[in-house]
Amino acid sequence: MSWVSSFALDLVEALEMERGAQVVYTLCNGGQKDVQMSPLIFFERVITQLLKTFPELIIVPENLDRLSLQRFHAVKESPEAAYKILADILKMIDAKCQLEMKEMFLLIDRVDVVLMKENSQGRQRFVRALKQLITEYKSLRIIVTSQFTLEEMELAKEGKESVTEVWVDTSKPLAMYSRQ
Repeated sequence: MSWVSSFALDLVEALEMERGAQVVYTLCNGGQKDVQMSPLIFFERVITQLLKTFPELIIVPENLDRLSLQRFHAVKESPEAAYKILADILKMIDAKCQLEMKEMFLLIDRVDVVLMKENSQGRQRFVRALKQLITEYKSLRIIVTSQFTLEEMELAKEGKESVTEVWVDTSKPLAMYSRQ
């Protein structure tokens, strides 16, 4: 695991302690060594994390059509189908968080791993999906770690008011503190 991933996990812990917020995270370079990260695997991991964090979504009757087994089976090799399920889940969570006046944080660690493995067309579709996530949901805060700049990922063009870029000097030790 990279120091960035360690930092990301520390950030998750700090957010949970400080804000009492729901935090969902995906480590794009974590997990099994033989798994090649792709947009499809990324979306599947985020969906899994969201459903583990918000299991009550599955038992709400009006959500059953949007979360049907048929839709999940249709995903197979389709990042687009997985993204549509993810978007529906995030709409449900966004509505719930707005009612409860809470925020949810989605941490995407090392998104560059996904971007580097995609061809140009796949990269553009994935970046378009990230842009939608960043700009569409009012109670969702997205934290993305990457070795690329926002301009290189083409995330700075839209939703600029929704994006804050933070650089960490990796040549010096990094310390993170949290109140208890």
